[in-house]
Amino acid sequence: MLEPRGEILERLRSEVRGARPKGRSAVDELIAERRAEARREAAGKRESVEALGISVEAFSAEDAETVAELWQPTRRAGLSLADRACLALARRLGVAAHTADRDWRKVAVGVEVVLIRSDAQHSVHTAIRHRLSPCTG
Repeated sequence: MLEPRGEILERLRSEVRGARPKGRSAVDELIAERRAEARREAAGKRESVEALGISVEAFSAEDAETVAELWQPTRRAGLSLADRACLALARRLGVAAHTADRDWRKVAVGVEVVLIRSDAQHSVHTAIRHRLSPCTG
């Protein structure tokens, strides 16, 4: 015999309430679950990156201030917050910033910018991107 829909919903609500610590909503539980999942996925990533000879650097309050200072000189080139964060870190470490984004070369912020894609690779990539873009006519 099938349970009436109201009884099924009440049983499910009861089970969910019993599975949660008191005072925590289902949304709180979902957020906690997603955070735990992100931590599990991130575990070991740092070691994998460092095994390639790439160091992982902490982002400091001073770096954040530099990012804010870089907004004005980089805004016309359309650099994102993440782009400016990379440039700020490169500036602090005194190293070149490596990117595939040609717009970084349009700004003068005291950081050497090294393009990781040649002109030929850039042309092919651009052609493919335009061919696949739903926005091109």
